[in-house]
Amino acid sequence: MNPTCAVCGSIKRLAAHHIAPYQWNKELELDQSNLITLCEGPGNHHLTFGHLNQWVSYNENVVKDAAEWNKRIKSRPKWKR
Repeated sequence: MNPTCAVCGSIKRLAAHHIAPYQWNKELELDQSNLITLCEGPGNHHLTFGHLNQWVSYNENVVKDAAEWNKRIKSRPKWKR
């Protein structure tokens, strides 16, 4: 797991999100390869990317989606003064 949100890079209000629901396979609960760090701050990337805005759902592409948005955030245009 990373010490920052995989989407935005935040270091605040971090949560360990299970990539595959461990309820399907209890051995996945503490498996480090089944965890991704997502924040629960203002953008709540845990809910948005991890659960597709519904806690009863999950995103089977969370790792890919988080990486894509992280790249977009890091390369977004900046206002010129």
